[in-house]
Order: sequence, then structure tokens, then C-alpha cells
Amino acid sequence: MITTYFVKESLFHDSGPGHPESAGRARALNMLFIEMEKEGLTRSHETTPAQNLSLFRLAHDPDYIDFLERPGKTLPFHLDPDTSFSPGSLEAMKGLSGAISMMNREMNSSRSAFLLARPPGHHARRAAGMGFCLVNTIATQALDLLREDPTRRIAVFDFDVHHGNGTEEILGGTPGILYISTHQYPFYPGTGNGQGNHIGPMGDGILNIPLPEGTDDDDYYRAFESFILPRLTLFKPNVLLVSAGFDGHRDDPLGGFLLTEKTYRHIGKRLSSIFSSVFIVSILEGGYNLEALTKSVRSYMEGLNS
Repeated sequence: MITTYFVKESLFHDSGPGHPESAGRARALNMLFIEMEKEGLTRSHETTPAQNLSLFRLAHDPDYIDFLERPGKTLPFHLDPDTSFSPGSLEAMKGLSGAISMMNREMNSSRSAFLLARPPGHHARRAAGMGFCLVNTIATQALDLLREDPTRRIAVFDFDVHHGNGTEEILGGTPGILYISTHQYPFYPGTGNGQGNHIGPMGDGILNIPLPEGTDDDDYYRAFESFILPRLTLFKPNVLLVSAGFDGHRDDPLGGFLLTEKTYRHIGKRLSSIFSSVFIVSILEGGYNLEALTKSVRSYMEGLNS
């Protein structure tokens, strides 16, 4: 059974009028989680916000975190044309920090967890937010887990349609961490062409798998089975963190893939069956068509539960 974590403070973050990364995403998925809990497929867990953003200092430059805590500007303002800092953004980030700590403390009580997080995080770089993202949630969780136990082998798998440039920048080269990303290329943010791929002494390292516009279920299936699963199996992780972005769906307005719910179900099912003894945490990244997002998340979670 999957434990779901809904950060209610995430509703306070406002990306701006007409922005695709809206609080409606969190509301829609929270309704889905309530429905799935009634069906006996998930169990929900309350989260408690942190008092500050100190946990994010593991992944980010201290001066950047100081700025986020005390921006010294009239709110709202933009970090880049797509990324807003609103009056509720600080509380949303405190909520994410509290949820990370809670999941890491309770990882032995559940085999799988899903964090309903916004704003998304995988584009947030060490010293800058970008691409809708303010702080890098999944990189922070990985480094917090490694701080608690340096012997952990942590795999981060990102299936968002956009490359997780921030996650790679922060985690790339960290011993004991494997970063894998599938993404549309060439596409925003312009990184992830695969030229920096490498295998470390423990099977850790970086594996970017750039895929062309128009990638469909069959194309993704071949990449997943031929490259992703063999590398994960070689690495033998004891923690698997998933940047779960669902903007590769064919109905999503911000991507050029042609995936359906079938692919997300397959990803969940294969990860759950092959890594049955591994703690799997999925953290929401992209997905901007609410109907497609809700159907895709349900399919993915049903796959994880199978």
C-alpha cells in the first residue's frame, strides 16, 4: 500500500494568473488520493511544516536559501519569466521541508510513498530557481537520506518530459547516488543530451536518455526496458526516489511526447515488482492537463500497488 503525503501549504504558492502550474493540480490529486484511500489502495498521512528552510541548505547555496527566507522584495516577484515567488511561497517550501523529514523518518513503516508537492523542484539549481521551481525537493531528500546513512545507495529516476537539470547539477558526481532521466530533447531547459553520462565505481553516476518529440508508449517501453531497468539493476539501490512528472502525456500542453496512462502504469508496475524490497518515494513534478494528470497518477500508483 502506498502512503500519500499531501502538503496543504502547497496550495498557498501562487504561480500567477493563467499559469499552468496552479493550485488546481494539488486539489485534483488530493481528491484522487481521498478516492483511492476509500478504495483501500492508499493511506494518507498528515504533514507538519518545518520552522524554516534549513533542510534545503543540504542541496542549495546558503545565500540562495537566505534570499528565499528573506527576499527583501515586494511580493510577488519573478525569479525568471516562468517562476514566481508569491506571498505563500515560503510557507509552501516549509511544508515541503517538513514532509521530506517526515517521510525519511518513517521510511521503514511503508514500502512506497507519494508526495504531492508543489511547486515542482527538479529545475531548481544549487543557487537559483527556474522553470516553475524554487527549491529542489528530490535532491534535498536524497542528500538528507545520505547524511543519515552514508552507506545508502540512492537512485533518482526522473520521467518528467523536461530534463531535471537542477537535480543533475546538485547530485551529479555524488558517491552513492545514481541519477537517471528520460526527457524530450532538444527541449527546455536544453540540457541532458547524454554526453555527460558516466558509471562510477559503485554503478552510481549519470544516465541521461534524450528522446525525440513524438515519443510514444512503444518507444518509451523500449527505452525503459533496454536502458533504465538494466542500469538500476546494476546499481542495486536500497532507496529509489522518483521525480514523477506526467507532462509526457499526449494531452499535456507543455510537452511533445505522445504517452498514455499505459506507460505510467508500466513504469509503476515494473519498479514495484523488480525492486520489491526497496523503499520507493515518488515526488510530483510536472503534469498540467488536470484530467490527464489525474488519470496518469492513478495508473502509475495502481502499477506500484500491483
